Parts: sequence; C-alpha cells; structure tokens
Amino acid sequence: MNARALKTSVEQSQRLSSEVTNLTMQIAKLNKECSLYDNDREALMEFGNDADERARQAEACAQKAEDNSRRLSDEVNQSKQEIELLMADKTRHLEELQLVRRRIVDLENERDDNNPVCPHGSNIKKMDPPLTFDKSKFDVKLQLFALRIPREQCVNVGRALKGYLLDKDRIKPIEQDPSCEKNRLMILSEEVQDSGSKFLTASSFLVLICKTELLGIPGDKLDAVRKICKFEVIPYSMTLGYSYWGAGWSYTFESLVRDEILKQILPPGVEVPSSFETIGHIAHLNISGELLPFKEIIAKVIYDKNQPRIRTVVNKVGTITNEFRVPKFEILAGTDDLVTEIKQYGTRFKLDYGSVYWNSRLEHEHVRLISKFSPGETICDMFAGVGPFAIPAAQKGCLVYANDLNPTSVDYLQMNAVLNQVGSHIHVYNMDARIFMRHLVSPAYKEDADKDAAVGVADGASTQETIREYSECKGAVKGASSNGHCRDDKNEVETNFHRSEDSDVRIAVGSGKRRRRDAPKKKMEGFKVPGSKPWEHIDHIIMNLPASALQFLDIFNGLFQRRYWTGLLPWVHCYCFLRSSQTEESILSDAETALGGRIQDPIIHRVRDVAPNKEMICLSFRLQGETCFQEDDTDKRA
Repeated sequence: MNARALKTSVEQSQRLSSEVTNLTMQIAKLNKECSLYDNDREALMEFGNDADERARQAEACAQKAEDNSRRLSDEVNQSKQEIELLMADKTRHLEELQLVRRRIVDLENERDDNNPVCPHGSNIKKMDPPLTFDKSKFDVKLQLFALRIPREQCVNVGRALKGYLLDKDRIKPIEQDPSCEKNRLMILSEEVQDSGSKFLTASSFLVLICKTELLGIPGDKLDAVRKICKFEVIPYSMTLGYSYWGAGWSYTFESLVRDEILKQILPPGVEVPSSFETIGHIAHLNISGELLPFKEIIAKVIYDKNQPRIRTVVNKVGTITNEFRVPKFEILAGTDDLVTEIKQYGTRFKLDYGSVYWNSRLEHEHVRLISKFSPGETICDMFAGVGPFAIPAAQKGCLVYANDLNPTSVDYLQMNAVLNQVGSHIHVYNMDARIFMRHLVSPAYKEDADKDAAVGVADGASTQETIREYSECKGAVKGASSNGHCRDDKNEVETNFHRSEDSDVRIAVGSGKRRRRDAPKKKMEGFKVPGSKPWEHIDHIIMNLPASALQFLDIFNGLFQRRYWTGLLPWVHCYCFLRSSQTEESILSDAETALGGRIQDPIIHRVRDVAPNKEMICLSFRLQGETCFQEDDTDKRA
C-alpha cells in the first residue's frame, strides 16, 4: 500500500514538474512579447514626435507660401497698373505716328507728281542717289489753342485742367508769353481742338467762348479756371521737326518712325533695312545690292534717331578673306572709333570691332553653354576670341585655358580677364588651335611654362600697351612694367606673359596674387582652383569657329595619354553651319570622318538662322577612349 502511494506521489510530482516547466517557458515567451511591445511603443512614440515636427514644418511652409502668394498678388496688381500706363503711352504714340504717316502720304503724292516712273521699267537705277535730304519735309505743324494766364497761377490752372493740356514727350505745356513777361501760355491738347468749333476764326471763337464749352473741356473745369484767374484763349501753332521724331521714345516706336522716314527718303520699291546689330556704341549694317547708293542716307537716319546711344555706324565691305575671320568695315556716320565696351549678363567686354570677331546675336548661346559648366571644372576654349565663353566660365569658378590665333583678340582677352577680376582663373594662349591642344595635354607643358615664365617675353610690350591704353580710358589698370608683368592696382591681380618654344606664340598665365584684404568680392570667392593638370583631366572643350571647326576634330585622334589621364574624357562643343543641302546626319558623318571614330549619343542644338538657307548649330558629344587615347604610353612633344 505504501509502495503504491509512493508511486502515485512520484507520478504526480513528475506531472507537476512538467507543468512547472511549461509554465516557465510560457512566462519567458510572455516576457519576450512584452519586451517587443515595449519596443514598438517606444518606436510609435518617436514616430509621433517626428510627425508633430513635420506638421509644424508643414504649417511654417504653408504660412510662407501664403506670404509669397500675397506678395505675388501685389506684384501682379502693380504690373497691371504698369501695363495700363504703357497702353496709354502706346495709344499716344500711335496717334503721333498717324500724323507722320499723313504727312508722308502728302509728300509721296508731291513726289509722284514731280517724278513720274519710267514707262520702260523701274526708275530706281536711273535715279541719282541723294547726297543730302531736306529735313524740312518731315515738319509736322500742329494748330492748337492756348490759355494766356498770369504766371503765378500756372500751378493752380494746371491742376484744374489736368488731362486737357498738351501731352507730348519732351514738350512742356507751359510756354513764356512773347508779348508779356508776366504771363504764361497753357497749351491745350490736340483732343481739345477736335470739336465743331475748330473751323471758326479766332475772333468768332472768342465770341463763342463764353457761351459754350471750350472745345470739349467740361464747363465745370472752365468755371474752376475762371474762379482762379482771368484768362484769354488764343491760337497756338507748333512745328514738330525731323529732330523730334524718334529721339527718346521707346525702341519699338522709334523703329517705326525710323522706317517711315526711310520709306519717304528711299525710292519706291526699295526695301527698307529692317534691323541692325548693336555692338556697344557701334551700329553694324549689312547694306548691299540696290541699297548701296543710299547707304550714307540710311546710316545718317540711324545715327540721328539713335544717338547718343549710337556714336558710330559701319557697313561690312566685301567678304571675309583673312585668317582671323574679321570682316572689313567702312564708317558711314559718326566718329571713327571702333573700340567699344559691351556688357552681357554682368560681364564686361572691351574690344576693337575692326580687329577682332564679335557677334552680339550669340549672347543667349553663351549663357546656354556656360549653364552646363559647374564650378571647379576645367574648360578648354580653342577659339576663344575676346572671351565670350572664357570670361563667364571663369566667373562661374571654372579653370579656363583659352586660345586664339589672332594676337589682337588675345590682347583683349587678357584685358577682359583683368577687367572682370578673373585673372587667376584664365590661362591665355596665342597659337594655332592644333598646336595649342598638343601643347596643353603634353606632360612636358609644365616644365616649358616654368622655364619660359622665368625667361620673360620680349614681345609682351604690345599687350602691355593695349592694357595701358585701356587704363588711361577707364582707369582699370593703374600701371604696367616693361618686364612682361601687368599689375592691376585696384584688384592686385598680377599676370605673367611668356612664350612657348613655337615661334610667335605667346602665353599669358594669371597667377592670381591678391594683396589687398579689402578687395571686392569675386563671384568665385571661396573656390579652390582644381589641382588636376590639363594632361590629366579636362571637362569641356569649346570649338566656336563655325566655318571650319569640324576640320579641327582630327586633333583629338590619339591626343591623350592613358597613363596620365584621370576620369572621363571631355565633352566637345563644336559649332558649325547647317546648309539647306545638308542634314544633321550628314554633319554627324562629317564629324565622325574628321574625328576618325564613332560619336556616341550626340546632342545637336540649333543656335540661330544665319541666312535663309544657312543655320548655325552646336554639336555636343563626349570623346571616346578607343579614338582619343594614344596606342602607346610614350611621351610625345607637341
């Protein structure tokens, strides 16, 4: 019996032990789940805090957006008011233009009566070109009325008649009374004259003046004037001469008046020049064909209607035949001064338009291409000119190697670097483009540059004379020494000019030494010049010579040495002409033939129409290693 009870007790003890073990495992599991729940709860609380912070940020952004919306609404309302004022000015200008056109129609009728057309054809070629023209033909006489009032009441009467006085540019509605110094004449507007009484004589008009409204002026206005002072109405005649039309008006209206004047001067059937290029104070015309006999007259009208903004008018003569692609000009009007200064998007360019190439119509293209560059990149400009690409790129913080074959362009390029305070970011060269590229990517370039910099340059005086001449005009460069160093005392930028081994090849390297602590801030302030050398890495190569840039693509075949190069090969931006007989595919094929390899993923940007059947384009592509790396690793001197 005791044995059975003992056995039962042992079995119960084992069962209880098993249940205790199971309960212990369940407790451990529940503790683990509680720990996970605690972690989840902490994560949720942290997420809730982040959500609150985001909500506060969203509320701040919404408030900022609301403030911007109110500001934009105010600007829109202000713009609407300005548009209304401009529309009112446009209406007034159009009315004045109608007066000119009516006068021109009368003059054309008189000319047709005195100059009949040849029955066998046009009389344009038989007509002798005018050497001068009668400015009095452009006189427009206005028959107006004026109020004679005491001079001390001008302000009060002017307020009372606001909106009914003469409103013309540069003409005051108040004049001295020639018959009495104590009186003034308040000239009434043309609209006031436009009533049924305008055909009355002065005496009958004075009789009716007290009985009716004054030629359209409301009676309450006249009563207000009568309360101020006694007045007398008199006829007033005014003549608007040749010098009045176009001067000081908006450009659009000025162009309309200029065209109307030229139409009156030129024979019937001769097309009026529609536009001209402006380079600083210079107006550039392209007059040819039937307009050549009248080029002096056209230039005089353009000069008269645009001075003092335009001080020189030139016309291109013949075709471009020199190696520097610079056209020849003849001066038709104004001063014989082709040295000018241009400003494009904050960048200043000094140049001699008769000695260097410049095209103001490429301003937007300059901005477009520069926008693709990033600060710290290395840019190579093979045909830099006076720096329309190089100077803005340096201002953006790029290191620029700029070359041009024209020594005058190189002089002005270096001058513009000093003028725009980027001398430390531009290396300037005067070489053939192929020699320049081979010289630039040769590892021996640094040794040659250091050696030549120590020797100095004998022909650096020409560049110094150019900069010194500019300093006398503008005061940008305070002094220059004769040992090949140019110093800008304002910006403390020192520039060295030296020669490479090739004869007649000049190099200008900006050292960028700044000495004044209070010098003005540069756009690239805080940027470090990249440490890579041109034989190690170049980011972009610009080839802005549309007439023949494609022929220079062969220079890239085997140009770079693989063992020195780091990173991707550079982008090439090659400008060329696309004629009506060509296609984009044919241009790409010509480029690949010159390059000696395939061009992958080309980008073609249409820049502008040069002629009816001729378009300027920019072909951009990245050079490929299989074409541009040398087959062996031996150094090759340029």
